[in-house]
Amino acid sequence: MHADRMKIELGFYTIFAPVQGGIITTVPNISIMRISSTLDKKYRHKIDLKDLNPNLNKNESENVFLTRSLAAFSLAQIAEIDDSIAAAHVIDGFDDNGIDAIYFDNNSKVVYIVQSKWIQSGKKAPDRADIQKFLTGFKDLLNADFKQFNDKLNNIKDEIEEALYDAQVKFILIIAYTGSQPLSPNHAQRDIESLLKDLNDPIELVTYQVLSNCNKID
Repeated sequence: MHADRMKIELGFYTIFAPVQGGIITTVPNISIMRISSTLDKKYRHKIDLKDLNPNLNKNESENVFLTRSLAAFSLAQIAEIDDSIAAAHVIDGFDDNGIDAIYFDNNSKVVYIVQSKWIQSGKKAPDRADIQKFLTGFKDLLNADFKQFNDKLNNIKDEIEEALYDAQVKFILIIAYTGSQPLSPNHAQRDIESLLKDLNDPIELVTYQVLSNCNKID
């Protein structure tokens, strides 16, 4: 394993994610059921679903749970925090502005910002519109435009504002999804890298990581 990669364990499989971006995993598409099972065991009684529309059918409700659980899992692994803490920082829901989870580690001076997509087929990647919404939400966050966000984020507004005004704080964007296709290099990935190029001038402020079900390691 290369020194610049992070080893992440999810029960039955391992992700090797470069510290500053990239997509490398050992997960085959047929493992979607196992991913679902693992997330269920880790987060079934930790993820808040009280805001769900009661008219959602069982499959729709389960998709929301899995999306939120994937956000929590990604946050827990990358930020190295407890599952319960990660679950408590999931903000997915109405008016989330493209951000599904956020956590400020005041010790390491890092804000972790997650977008997650549960892709049942285990094949496709998030589309460009999803990524653009995420990036727009991130820009709104940097501008402290909290009126663009739901109550879940505004409940931790004070700690986010503390991070925004601390010159030592950096940001890590995390895009997590269960598809096997990489982000489109000519669209979604280019949009991410274009924003980071602007924000990281003259000093590095933002990096990103992608956790997905693609690019197997032999």
